[in-house]
Amino acid sequence: MASQLHCCKALAKTRIVERGTRRTDWILAIGAFLFSIALSVAGSGLQAASAAAQRPATADEQTANPDALQTYDGTIISLNGTRYILRDDANNTWYHLDDQKAASKFLGKKVLVTGQLDTRTDVIHVREIEEAKA
Repeated sequence: MASQLHCCKALAKTRIVERGTRRTDWILAIGAFLFSIALSVAGSGLQAASAAAQRPATADEQTANPDALQTYDGTIISLNGTRYILRDDANNTWYHLDDQKAASKFLGKKVLVTGQLDTRTDVIHVREIEEAKA
């Protein structure tokens, strides 16, 4: 009878150890999952910082240096047949243009627009528009 009792205690300890191992496995799985989320969030933060470094000058930066002209490339398209805008496919961005008369001459063409971007309104104050070289 003592040997049966000893056997039952040993079996009970084995089940407790198995349950503990399962809990440990779950804890490790949850930890790995949370770690992978943390890495993806950190990676997106790095991408945002990289994108911010590549952005055009802000309105405050432009006010500090009003003569800072930039060149934007893209295609002149018509928005609802009433406004001409610059579509920059490389950066997936659209810019409004303040010189609609000059922009109308390049409808559907790839161009280089030289001007100053007002970041509050996404309007390029056009200095020059020229057709892009192929």
